[in-house]
Amino acid sequence: KSNRKKMDSDMQDFANRIDYACKAVGNAGILAELTGISERAISKYRNGETDPSRANLVLIANAAKIDIGWLASGKGDLSLNVKSHDSEYVSVPIMHAKASAGDGVLAENEGATDFIKFSKHWLTSTYFVNPADVFLMQTEGDSMIPTIMAGEIILIKKYRQNGKPSDGIYVVRIEGAVNVKRLQFLPGNIVRVSSDNQAYAPYDLELNDGLDFQLIGRVLSCIRTI
Repeated sequence: KSNRKKMDSDMQDFANRIDYACKAVGNAGILAELTGISERAISKYRNGETDPSRANLVLIANAAKIDIGWLASGKGDLSLNVKSHDSEYVSVPIMHAKASAGDGVLAENEGATDFIKFSKHWLTSTYFVNPADVFLMQTEGDSMIPTIMAGEIILIKKYRQNGKPSDGIYVVRIEGAVNVKRLQFLPGNIVRVSSDNQAYAPYDLELNDGLDFQLIGRVLSCIRTI
């Protein structure tokens, strides 16, 4: 019984290391794409149902940039590998809410459905943002065409409510609806709300205590499929 318990423990530990490899690249689907191993097979490794072949073990270790000795046995020094990997990339969450969906739920409260890995250096050098302050959302509708196409994923910097906003494209909540709009901040506490699709007319909002209006984040870019 003691030997059986040890085997079960070893299998669980190995499954946890496979789970770590999945998270190191983002998720099991990304690991499947990087290795050519089916996501179903990776799921079985991750659940402790089966063991990968030696060849697949090498593919997983290389894709996740982790030591194959540690992946196989749990032995070895992973600290240097973790440090170098974590210093290069950040997992940016894709939030459950869809901009323009009108469900009235703040993006920050929706929880992530998935993650996409981004280079920390690219985020900071391109957008001058703290990588911890960005998230992703999927869009709906045609109001921002041609700048943002329906269904595209947008990269957003969280808006700090004590900040002073400048003109630009924002994810904004207006009277319970979450939308992507171009905002212009005018004198007299007025915000002009515009759509890049000329079929939608702009309108002005006078900000006051009774208006449900909140800036969720500023849109930095789109992840566009060609």
